[in-house]
Amino acid sequence: MHSRVALLISVALVVIAGCSSAQEQLISGFETEAELDQWQISAGEFRLVDEHATQGEHALELTFDPDARWNASSLFWNDPVRDWSAWDALMVDVYNPMDRPVRGSLLIADQAWLDSGRSYWNRHNSTITFAPGSGRWIIPVHGLYRGEAGSRNNDIQRDIDVDQIVRVDLNFGAQGETGRMIVDNIRFVAVDRPAAVHAFDFGPPSQPTMLGWTAVSQQSAYSPDTGYGWGP
Repeated sequence: MHSRVALLISVALVVIAGCSSAQEQLISGFETEAELDQWQISAGEFRLVDEHATQGEHALELTFDPDARWNASSLFWNDPVRDWSAWDALMVDVYNPMDRPVRGSLLIADQAWLDSGRSYWNRHNSTITFAPGSGRWIIPVHGLYRGEAGSRNNDIQRDIDVDQIVRVDLNFGAQGETGRMIVDNIRFVAVDRPAAVHAFDFGPPSQPTMLGWTAVSQQSAYSPDTGYGWGP
């Protein structure tokens, strides 16, 4: 890393958490039955509840279906926002009321996936684990690789086109699992960082990036225009 910028990294680690600010756009707060029409819901049962709401007075409770074919419960966004490019992340507040972790899995697809035959390897597929209690599912907009983390962008050799989103599936629980999950406050988030602060997230060229941080890979060569990168 170019030495002038490297000196700022340790400062950024301390300062960024306190100095960043966020803008949000609510997608679903699950306040009314009408809001449920945004989603096709696959679950044993689902209902609006008062407990563990993080936005407004209600949240969505999903009771798992152990006989479901793929996941114990799922939310399929009926008409997803197509252009996500102005945002840094899609966030979902969750509450796991059980005494064991619960798996979440994500499917995001774009127009290129649709046009190329809807292949598993041309959509984004990832998983997360929710510990008991309150949690937050942070889905970075940038770095949505195609396929899986260990085998990415092999057919269409670029990340998901975030201005052409056509499908979003949020899944909770594994096949055959019983239990429940509470979901609320699905929203887009954009994070601002002070101009004087540099914060770098190191990883492969196609990677999800911490909100408000700049992705750096082994291919990020230093240039005066960007002001950061690997030097000779």
